[in-house]
Amino acid sequence: MKLNEVRIKDFNFGDVDGSDESLEPKFQDLFYDEDSFYEKELSKKKKFIIYGRKGTGKTLLASYLNEKMRRNANQSSKIVSYDEYIYEKLKEFKYDSVKKEEQSLFWRYVFLQQFVDLIKKDYEYARFWQFYRKRKIKKLIESVTRQFLEVQQFINEDSTEIKNSGKFNSKISDLGAELQVNSSSGSTQKTTSIESPYFKKYKEIETEVLNYLKASSKVYFIFFDDMDRLEETMDLDEFIDLMISMIYGAQSLNRKIEGNSKIVLLLRSDILKLLFGKSGDVNKPITSGGIELIWYESNAAASDSPLIKMVLYKMSKSIDDNIPLSEIRRNFFPTKDTIFKYMMSRSFGRPRDIVSFFNIYKKKFPEDQKIVLNNMQRVEKEYSEWFYKEISNELKITGKFDEVDKLLKSISELGKYEFTYHKLFDFMQKRQGNTDELLELLTLLVQLGVLGIRLNTGNIEFRYRDYNIDKPVNIHTKFVVHYGLRKLLSISFNDDNEKNIIYQ
Repeated sequence: MKLNEVRIKDFNFGDVDGSDESLEPKFQDLFYDEDSFYEKELSKKKKFIIYGRKGTGKTLLASYLNEKMRRNANQSSKIVSYDEYIYEKLKEFKYDSVKKEEQSLFWRYVFLQQFVDLIKKDYEYARFWQFYRKRKIKKLIESVTRQFLEVQQFINEDSTEIKNSGKFNSKISDLGAELQVNSSSGSTQKTTSIESPYFKKYKEIETEVLNYLKASSKVYFIFFDDMDRLEETMDLDEFIDLMISMIYGAQSLNRKIEGNSKIVLLLRSDILKLLFGKSGDVNKPITSGGIELIWYESNAAASDSPLIKMVLYKMSKSIDDNIPLSEIRRNFFPTKDTIFKYMMSRSFGRPRDIVSFFNIYKKKFPEDQKIVLNNMQRVEKEYSEWFYKEISNELKITGKFDEVDKLLKSISELGKYEFTYHKLFDFMQKRQGNTDELLELLTLLVQLGVLGIRLNTGNIEFRYRDYNIDKPVNIHTKFVVHYGLRKLLSISFNDDNEKNIIYQ
């Protein structure tokens, strides 16, 4: 296809849902990892956490690496999703939640189960003449499967004996873990101590699995994705404890594995911030073992940012592998960077935002030969509505969704793209709005990037990276509404200058 015959409908910009995009036929070709940076980082022994804001491409990266490893005879990989984990948890353990003192051990137990699943594939793929190898793998599988079944049988038997009114308490002693089971019948109460089933068998299973991994010439990767959705199934404190123990459990097991095989955790940045508030020590494994997905370079021209390069790369691969990115840039965009700046200022510097913007444009103007600013502005309202839905997902975990939603309605009614605390306070007071937590809620919106801050230099700073030091927010702060929300909130753009935006 000649370039002058190409229409916008011919380009594959990707999908806002990483799981869906990973199923596309040309996914491997369309995935963009400049100079294989993230792949090289993850190959380092100590790296085991991939984190970034929602929409930065964690699932996509894991899917790309998983598929690439599966094509290599010397590598084996799988992705364990939230849904699969919940299924395993309910199947293996019959009580509502794993006790805090045993959670790290519990996670290591779950991790070992997943390694055994990969080892089973080694048996399936072994050649018929590899008698010794198949016999060795079969022996291991039979041994650990038997031990897994013993644990399952123990829990099944135990769960039938303990009434719903019974309570589980757990403690860690120098000799190991114990479950205190209190059950009542009539006027009597019986308390017995039993060794935790997964603690009892863990060391045996761990030794067998680690010995196999050590002797194998393969590298095994297991990606745990969407675990932060566990927050939907339990209260916040339980969820935080479970996530912290998952990180410690993965780090502990990875350190024992010789070679480059490992457990890899995919986590949202806002979840990690919650963990920091609960345990200062968890900062250490995240800092040393984490890889942050970053797509925005504040000092680079918009067209040179990794985010725009990703889009140009996808466009090139959609129509012809041999077309340089510079040709795509020249043929399908205006000469100036106006469109790129326009889109970036209405995003959080994430692939998901830019992909959504382009896909909405493609749906509205499929026959366009160029992406032009006038048409981009015509689809901005629809994009703005999508953008707020994305923000809503992050707001829910703060526990302040309803309060923030009401505050945004007040900001919309105020109709100003820039305002001070006092101006908004007075406006809400006149309309009998609740202002009790106003400064706290404004601070939250700044932290989420919904509001920016007007600096003394005149520049506007928006936060999109969760690990920057928070700028202090007080009653004298000048707040600025994010460009991506102004269409939705019906706020004017006329008097503002987009050149002064700084994303930190």
